[in-house]
Amino acid sequence: MQQLLKHYVAPPQFPPATITFITFPLIDSIPVQALLQLKQEQNRTQATITTQYTGTEQFHHLYQLVRHQFERLDILLDQGIAGGPQWLIEPAIAQIVSDALTEFNGRYYRMFGYCIMPNHVHLIIERSSAVPMYQYSLARLIKRFKGQTGRLANEVLNRSGPFWHLDHYEYPIYRAGEAERMLTYTQHNPVHAGLVSDPREWPYRFDIAEEWREW
Repeated sequence: MQQLLKHYVAPPQFPPATITFITFPLIDSIPVQALLQLKQEQNRTQATITTQYTGTEQFHHLYQLVRHQFERLDILLDQGIAGGPQWLIEPAIAQIVSDALTEFNGRYYRMFGYCIMPNHVHLIIERSSAVPMYQYSLARLIKRFKGQTGRLANEVLNRSGPFWHLDHYEYPIYRAGEAERMLTYTQHNPVHAGLVSDPREWPYRFDIAEEWREW
């Protein structure tokens, strides 16, 4: 059932993007039935789009679909905070994840921001020739990150088994304005989830635009 989430990765019709928004959910953080429903709806809508549109119009509608599905998926994650695993709220676990994200910054990507929620992580990165190992595939990078953090987190929690959901969610970003919008969204996620009243009260986040952001 874990395999369901990978269907929310950007459709293959999309060209590569240097900036990517990534969401990593914890294992069992989303109800399986809810994922099934989202998947079925996405399949129907995507089939309609590919039948009715071509070229630029098709790209536009598919991109809007991915954006819409992301928003619905994130709502499910925020709603699941009350009932599913919340390991990331523990300072020691959040620190493990934060350290790994920071360690990879400058080597595999340029990090714009992240937010570590109780049951998922949002990350915005840029991968270009400006970083030494930008050709390291995103799939390998994510596998390494999840393996490293999952192993260390399980040691702290004294547990075994999967820590992260098998797959993740990718949202490609092609415009600077969209990157800024998603960074703002990421920083305000704790507020939207009802965890704090001001984003700056949430300790588990990074924002490259912190100094000049108008909150």
